[in-house]
Amino acid sequence: MIDITHITLDPRDSLRVPRMCRSNAVSFLTRIARCSTAVAILAIALGVVVGPPPADAADPAGAPNDPFFCYKARRDSGAPRLDPLFFLPVDDPLASSMYDIRKRRGLCNPADREGTGIVDPVTHMLSYGLRASSTAPDTVKHDVLVLDQFGLLALTTARADRLMIPSALDPNAPVPPLAEESHVVDRLLCYRARVTKGAPKFPKGVQTSVVDEFGEPVLLDVKKPQRLCFPASVDGSPATNPTGHLSCYKIKRAAGELKHEKQSGLHANNEIEDVNLDGPVFLKTSRREELCIPAVIVPGPTACDLPTRDGGPTPDLCSPPAPTGSEFYVATDGSDLTGDGSDLTPWASISHAILQVADGSTILVHPGLYLGRVELDASFPTGVVVRSEVPYMAQLRHDSTVVTAFTGQGITLEGFDIAHDGEGASPLVVHIQDLRGEPGDDDFTGRITLRNNVIHDSFNNDVLKINNGAGEIIVEGNLFYNQQGDDEHLDMNSTTNVTVRDNVFFNDFAGSGRTVGNDTSNFIVVKDTTIGGDLNFGSADIGIWRNVFANWQGLSGAYFVLVGNDGHTYFGAHDVVVENNLMLGNTANTMRAAVGANGARCVEVNHNTIAGDLPSLAYALRANSEGSNPPNEELSYTGNIWSDPTGTMEDFSDSPEDETLSFVLDTNLYWNNGLAIPVDPAETINVTDDIGAVLGDPLLPSQAGLVPPVWDPIGGTFADGSTTICEVHAALVTQYGTPSAGSAVIDAADPAVAPDHDILGHPRPSGAGPDLGAVELP
Repeated sequence: MIDITHITLDPRDSLRVPRMCRSNAVSFLTRIARCSTAVAILAIALGVVVGPPPADAADPAGAPNDPFFCYKARRDSGAPRLDPLFFLPVDDPLASSMYDIRKRRGLCNPADREGTGIVDPVTHMLSYGLRASSTAPDTVKHDVLVLDQFGLLALTTARADRLMIPSALDPNAPVPPLAEESHVVDRLLCYRARVTKGAPKFPKGVQTSVVDEFGEPVLLDVKKPQRLCFPASVDGSPATNPTGHLSCYKIKRAAGELKHEKQSGLHANNEIEDVNLDGPVFLKTSRREELCIPAVIVPGPTACDLPTRDGGPTPDLCSPPAPTGSEFYVATDGSDLTGDGSDLTPWASISHAILQVADGSTILVHPGLYLGRVELDASFPTGVVVRSEVPYMAQLRHDSTVVTAFTGQGITLEGFDIAHDGEGASPLVVHIQDLRGEPGDDDFTGRITLRNNVIHDSFNNDVLKINNGAGEIIVEGNLFYNQQGDDEHLDMNSTTNVTVRDNVFFNDFAGSGRTVGNDTSNFIVVKDTTIGGDLNFGSADIGIWRNVFANWQGLSGAYFVLVGNDGHTYFGAHDVVVENNLMLGNTANTMRAAVGANGARCVEVNHNTIAGDLPSLAYALRANSEGSNPPNEELSYTGNIWSDPTGTMEDFSDSPEDETLSFVLDTNLYWNNGLAIPVDPAETINVTDDIGAVLGDPLLPSQAGLVPPVWDPIGGTFADGSTTICEVHAALVTQYGTPSAGSAVIDAADPAVAPDHDILGHPRPSGAGPDLGAVELP
């Protein structure tokens, strides 16, 4: 017996582990698998060993008494139809909501699994399909750890789709509903569930034997979890066993086993059937559907589950190593019909090439202009590299989305010049989303890397959008400029595990021959507006490291980086790190704030340098909630530089009362050219909250000579004279982000929270302690 009855639980909690065990993987169990200390702690705390227990293991204490073997079932010929129920109130540990019930879905019999017997052979379950009523709040996703006889699994719940009601069953004649006192089985609300992204999958090859009153002993292949059922209060009738859950698994009869012998004339009754206008139903079964076994939810500590800290830049970012594996070629004079991908007879398009090559290959693209869409829609376990043979000299252009990755996996695109071909284009320059199956499920579009590209000049919407369940994306060493309208350079919408590092973001519309409208939005936004359109709820595990932001030409209500957005009832983003970035306020255009948090949870803004006149409605930050947003939780601002050399800082933060529940402001540098930092008692976050505040001049260079580094494909250089994006990045940091000797930032940071490297990859600390801001002085 696994005794965990001593553990109390708020099922809304997600499991977390110490920072030493964290990585960019999104789940708890993946991390503990990499950290033996955390595994040991978990085992001691729970008294269990992660992994499948023996087949005859007892049910977890507090679980329901019996497994249920569920069949797809519908009303038999002549049986009464179900009168729909609308606005039925259902409360469970995850939510209180209203549901509409329209259909009967299945019949579940108490079952004997592995010869353990049946405790209550009388109480059956009828399951009903349901959906949230029109007035119900948005679905909120939850990560939970589930313990049952198959072991310990990390699951993520999505929407509720079944209600299971204890029912009487008679194969021969009408039967009254069960008396409430005759059983201890609760009504159960069942949510769609899958293994949490990044967690160990449900093992293959699991089998179990089951027999029920239909008299069909059968060996089943147990495929994967598909629902998690919670005890629920229905229309005011309370649940009696709050720890008694069922985990329901997709099943298939094992090889050699007989098909289900269909049953008919099964009279069933319960509280819903008893008040049905035409009376209780009698059913017929069609097939076996799932096996639901007793389970409990294992609690865990509540803490932020942030990505790993900045560990230093990618080697050879702008000087890639020689190709590995087989080499193939694409050229403007190639042919997808007669070419073989060799240098002598190349293919004409990347889209064709990506479907022809083997895993581990490199596709080299000759210089030239390539018109039309590039589709990165093949899957590679190891990975394929698609590289411009001469950096930035292969131009990808289209009058619609230029590059798409909708089903691709394991692809790197590097060294290209990518843009719309001019006005009138359809939305987006680059678009990555998950269309492999159910968006955001276990088999998602991912392992896509965009490296060392010039991605610019959208004439409709974002420059780069990553959305709809895609994950495990790296955006590194690119140059972004000039989106269109109230949209972004980089829009991360309902995505997980994305790293954005070593990029340069700016706008220079005149440099591209365009009009400056001051009407564009954020450079980066991290959000989730899909409201259950995929299996993600809130973009999560996002690292924004070592980037440079400059030359603001956008809206006065927008940001360099905004975390959270759009006013839904769940956190639009959580577990986000914004670290080691340089944000330069070198223009006269007003912005909202350098960094914003809007309905977000667990956001760390660490060791960034925010400097310049930066005319803004709030110089340092905005932390608020809008619409139905929950208030921000667990925001942290440490080790940053906020430096206005003009002394025109009028407002430090915009943080309305009750819109941020918890925050840390610790050991940052503040400079307003010797004038006082503004304090507003009406705001939640003020400089006076920083007990380790450093007030002094960081001695940062003037930004007067900053040249927006627009790419010139004819001259083969950027406007600042650099020849690579790495040179652009390093020049901006060196010229405008590096303090002088004697700066107040030197050795002034807290070593407990400082990253190991700075924005240029230099190790921290280099002196007696780490320096504040993005740059560590040698």
